[in-house]
Amino acid sequence: MTPTELYDTFYGFMESGDEAGARSFLSEHLGEFPEATRNELISAFLTEAISEEAEVVRARAEIGKEALETVAEIQGAKKEIENQNRIIQLREQLGAK
Repeated sequence: MTPTELYDTFYGFMESGDEAGARSFLSEHLGEFPEATRNELISAFLTEAISEEAEVVRARAEIGKEALETVAEIQGAKKEIENQNRIIQLREQLGAK
């Protein structure tokens, strides 16, 4: 394909809102674009991939933080239950005497 045909085809995908088609087209025809354009496309793909990975890392970190907070809350509740059970046992022991 000529550079004009490449751009026109790509623009057609974008104009129709077919992002998946545009991505597929770019991937399949990347080597046919002029070098400067190819380098910009590769840079854009890498930037997007890094951003997506960063978002996954942030989400995992948030889940880990929430899990730690939940564990701390459970441990606090467990201690409270143990304290209440100990109080009940002491009251029963005092009442039995």
